[in-house]
Amino acid sequence: MVHVAPRRGSRRVGQVITGVAFVPSTPLLVPAVGAGASHELDHVREGCRSALAQVSTPSTERIVIIGGGARNRVHIKGSGTLRGFGVTFDVDLHLDLDATVPPILVVRLPLSLTLGAWLLEQAGWSGERLAVEIDMTADEAGAKFHRDLVAIHPFTNGNGRHARAAVDLLMLSVGEPPFTWGGGADLADNSNIRSSYIAALRAADGGDYAPLLAFVRS
Repeated sequence: MVHVAPRRGSRRVGQVITGVAFVPSTPLLVPAVGAGASHELDHVREGCRSALAQVSTPSTERIVIIGGGARNRVHIKGSGTLRGFGVTFDVDLHLDLDATVPPILVVRLPLSLTLGAWLLEQAGWSGERLAVEIDMTADEAGAKFHRDLVAIHPFTNGNGRHARAAVDLLMLSVGEPPFTWGGGADLADNSNIRSSYIAALRAADGGDYAPLLAFVRS
């Protein structure tokens, strides 16, 4: 989940990402699904609550839930369900979902966004939210996330190191090995490997992610 707050100290009008929380998207997070063994994941739920507490601050304007699905699209409203897991469980992306809309017309959220919406409810977040469904592999998502973080450039120094560390945490959170980033070379050094890295980022800026996807696993 991404926490968005207003840009401060700048004449530019816009918003900045000021916090990111990585949380699992297993249905076992919902106690009713785990039934008698649900207590075994109490520590995971507590970790999720702690992570969300860090991003749902008074300065937060919007929380964006990002998760995998069958297509690439943004959900402003929608409803998810875990009835397929044998429990009576439904959650709305927004608390003001129009109850008069026939169920067949309600956009169904994929599992990842359903659980994200549920976690926001558990955290007591009642502010603005939207959900982004992405259809891509873990490596594609990681490469795009890395490129976007580098482009945002939130710090005076260390943006590349921060972006690589954040992506490695993302990969681990979905059960994938961290990227190798050119074989562990120091990408702060002026070298051929760094040149390849910068060239790959520039290609991704133009929409071509093939060089970056190859580099992060080299």
